Amino acid sequence: STPELVHLEVNVVLGKTNPNQASIERQVATCPNTNLYVQVKNIAELMVRADLALGAGGATTWERLCLGLPSIVTILSENQRKFSETLDKAGLQICLGNAKELSVSDLKFAVLKRLKTVESNRRQSEQCLEVVDGKGTGITKDMILKGIPVKQWEIRSASSADCEFYWHWVNDQDVRQSAFNSEPISWEDHQEWFKKKLNDPSTTLLLVESQLGPIGQVRFEKSERYFKIDFSIARQFRGMG
Repeated sequence: STPELVHLEVNVVLGKTNPNQASIERQVATCPNTNLYVQVKNIAELMVRADLALGAGGATTWERLCLGLPSIVTILSENQRKFSETLDKAGLQICLGNAKELSVSDLKFAVLKRLKTVESNRRQSEQCLEVVDGKGTGITKDMILKGIPVKQWEIRSASSADCEFYWHWVNDQDVRQSAFNSEPISWEDHQEWFKKKLNDPSTTLLLVESQLGPIGQVRFEKSERYFKIDFSIARQFRGMG
């Protein structure tokens, strides 16, 4: 019913367990240039041919990024929110928010706006390809079997953006059990402590990173006669040599 959209070829892809399949089939039958695919095995081919995707912020997000497919996403469950909004802020997709709070008009407006920004779509596609290269399986295999070569480590000074990493590490179960005070540290208390340490000239906070993300941290605190050294390693990198 939107003149600006009737010329488009639309591919609707569903899983076989979608509870709305029957009603979607009826709607697709009334729409020109619209195809319905159920439980397809060639989703990558459909994505490569597409210019724009409209979908949920689930695991398929990474497939769209890998194929450089500009996307408009909605949030269907709370566990999709953080990374969907983070990717939106990074310019890697458009996140419209909670699907239940969106109207058909909201979706139409978003699609029309995106179709008019060809250059933005091209840039987003290039950014997606840079972020997800499709080699994750090989990288993970090498990490498990060989560990991460030291030459691939990077050591840098911590910044305020790293506050949440430190908070998760300090609240790790094993870390809390070995601490003088085993109670979890609140986010508010941690933020205050982290800001204080960043601004303390006698304290040096270093972060160790790899291509797979932060490995751990080392903290040096200088006193008159010695340095106090504190370190922690992210759980997924422990026991690797």
